[in-house]
Amino acid sequence: RMATTLLVSALLQVNKESSSDALAAVDEAEEVFRAVRDKKGEAIALYARVFAHVVGQQHDEAIQAAESARELFQEVGDRRWDAETLLAMGIAHCINGTDDEAIDAATEAQEIYQELGDRKNTAAAWLKIADLHIAHTSKLRLQETVPGSLVAHASNNALAAADEALTILRELNHKKGQACALHLQAAAKLAVEAADDALGLEADARAFCRRVEDWKGEAIVVQTITEAYLTKYAKELELLTVSSMNSKRLARSLRDANRKSLKAAKDALSVAKRADNKDLVASALCLLSRVYLMDNKFEPAQKARDEALSLFSEIGDRREEAIAIILGAEVHFAQKQFDKATAVADQGLQLARTVVDARAEVYAVGMLNLLHSMANTDSQPAQKEMLMPVEDAVLDAAEPEKQAVTPYAGPGAAELQAKIQEQAASLVGTDDEV
Repeated sequence: RMATTLLVSALLQVNKESSSDALAAVDEAEEVFRAVRDKKGEAIALYARVFAHVVGQQHDEAIQAAESARELFQEVGDRRWDAETLLAMGIAHCINGTDDEAIDAATEAQEIYQELGDRKNTAAAWLKIADLHIAHTSKLRLQETVPGSLVAHASNNALAAADEALTILRELNHKKGQACALHLQAAAKLAVEAADDALGLEADARAFCRRVEDWKGEAIVVQTITEAYLTKYAKELELLTVSSMNSKRLARSLRDANRKSLKAAKDALSVAKRADNKDLVASALCLLSRVYLMDNKFEPAQKARDEALSLFSEIGDRREEAIAIILGAEVHFAQKQFDKATAVADQGLQLARTVVDARAEVYAVGMLNLLHSMANTDSQPAQKEMLMPVEDAVLDAAEPEKQAVTPYAGPGAAELQAKIQEQAASLVGTDDEV
């Protein structure tokens, strides 16, 4: 009983992202289980250790703990716990950047559940596989040198895995699970900028969330709906910029996309507040800030961003805090406050490097490159130290040391600004769990 209490305490500390406290509780639990020669209990403690290491960004240690837990579960013949540990290992591999190993681990878990005839957990494993493919798609999109065919292939893999889950969940009449599968399919569609397809899928997902009164799930779904409208807005804006044909029609489409984006963003914030989830509220505020920013409403954009930053800081989500900081640099940039934008973007970059978050680092590097390109365009004296091109930041983002700096030699300001808006829209307000 004492060991079980310690494990519960460890998992509570994991939820609070307190790695040291979680590991201390796991250590005590393992010691108790060893003393009474309870191998299964010891294996469960190792399973909890995986997540304690993950929140502490100790990814190699997390994978090693999962491997040790699997050995013990296999020794006592518990295949269900073995499969659960494989899913935990997949999460650790994904965060560590080893996506192929992550997907392999989740696939092995799915096969075990299927052999056991456990349909609900088979569907859950398929959902995790889809989630991992979407994470891989997002990473590929951050690398400008990656062919679009690879992104499309990863997206199709996510769609197929979610569809496998959806088939089972429909047979089980599991509404919340169906909402999750549809949401993941929408995320996969959005990854390849198929915004209309994503909107249709999320409308169905939202209906399922409402049937079971899953307010958190609905909040996540509505945020993706907002992202889809932002994607449509960005595409319409691009068409209006490069085409002189049907400019009036495109302008109307742009206004329509803007109106729907704002309505969806406000809806996302309302649902997040109803779910009473500070993380989701902060993400929704970031999305709302982006919508205001694209409509040149700088004061409400800054206010929404500041509220989001305060919430992320309060709950200790430093990765999302970094993204919110960089969003502030965009707000300053839009107002031509270039010195402020540079200082804020650099602050976000330093935090992104501290927490080793490739998404936020690419966002910050792109923002700073944009600012430096503007300085060059305006014939202002170039700063002595310039940041490397965005694609190099992605490749080196997993390294803990600060990246080397090189003279700026990237694309021009207009091209960079469009890229930054696309990246930011895919970063703020993201949460793959329903």
